[in-house]
Amino acid sequence: MRIDVHAHIYPKSFLSFLDNFGMIVRDTRTGKSYINESASEFGYRSEISDLWWDIPSRLRVMDNLGIDVQLLSVGNPWLSYIPASESKRFSRILNKELMTTAKNYPTRFAVLGILPVSSSEAIEELDYAVNELGVKGFMIGTHVNGRSIVCDEFLPIFERASKLKIPIYIHPLARPDVSRYYDRSTTASLIFPTETALIAKEIVEKEIFVKYPNCSLVLPHLGGTVPFSLGRLFRNFQSRKESDILGSLKKFYLDSISYYTPAFEYAAGIWGPEKIMFGTDFPHIWSDDHSHTIETIVNSKLTDKQKNLVLGENAVRFFSL
Repeated sequence: MRIDVHAHIYPKSFLSFLDNFGMIVRDTRTGKSYINESASEFGYRSEISDLWWDIPSRLRVMDNLGIDVQLLSVGNPWLSYIPASESKRFSRILNKELMTTAKNYPTRFAVLGILPVSSSEAIEELDYAVNELGVKGFMIGTHVNGRSIVCDEFLPIFERASKLKIPIYIHPLARPDVSRYYDRSTTASLIFPTETALIAKEIVEKEIFVKYPNCSLVLPHLGGTVPFSLGRLFRNFQSRKESDILGSLKKFYLDSISYYTPAFEYAAGIWGPEKIMFGTDFPHIWSDDHSHTIETIVNSKLTDKQKNLVLGENAVRFFSL
C-alpha cells in the first residue's frame, strides 16, 4: 500500500483568500497566475494550475502512480502572513472543506489540518479539528511572519499536540528577508532544506521532545540538510554527547522526498526505515511526473519489507489511518 503523506491541495477558496491579501499576482502577457509568497526580486513563487484543486485530476495521477491514499494539506504560505482576526475564521473554513473532501472519498484521502497564526486561537482550532472533524495531524510552517514556530509564543501548540498525541508536520517556509533574493528553484532546492535544519536545531536546543514527550514531529524533504550536517551539529552542541544529539534528532520522522536514491539510503541508514514515510510534494513537480519520488525508494537497497514500511506501513501507524 502506498500512502503519500506530503500532498498539498490549494482549494479555490484558499487562493481567493490569498488574493484578497495581495498574495496572488497575474502575468498579463501569459494570463498565468502565481502565489507571490516571498516577493522575490527574481520572479514569482509558484504557478497556479487546475491540478492544485481538481480532485478527479488528482485521482488520475494517484492511480497512475499506484498511490492509494493521500494526506491532504494546504501548502505554502498557509496563513502565515494573514492578520490573526482573519486567520482564525478561515482556518475553520479550510479544515471543514478539506474534511468534506476526505469524507467524499474516504478510502483515498485523509487530512492534515491548518492552524491560525495566533497561539491561543490555534489551540482552539486544534482541539476542534481533532475532536470534531477528525483530522489526522497538522501542517505548519517554520515561522509565522518571521517569528519562529517554536518561539515561546507558539510552544502551547506543541504542548497541546503532545497531550492529544496528534502529529505536527513542520514544513519549511522561506523567510521574506532571505527568499526575496532568490528565484523559485533556488528557494526550493537550497533555502527550504536549510530552513528545515534551522528549525530542527532550535527544537533540539529547546528540548521540545523532553518537555512534551508525546510530541510527534515530521521533517519534510528527507530532513532537509539535517542528515548531511550531523558532524557540524555535533560541534554546535559541544556540551552534550554526540549520541544524545543524534538521539534527539532521530526522534523526528522524515518524509522520503529527495529525488536521489543514495541520499535516501544514507538517511535511512541513520534514522532507520521505520522513521521515514513516503511523500511526493504533490502537485509541485521537479520532473516530467512524480514517479521519481517512488523510484527513489523502489530502486534503493532496502529490503522489500523495509520499502513497505516507508511506502505505507509507517504512515498507517504514525497517523492512525
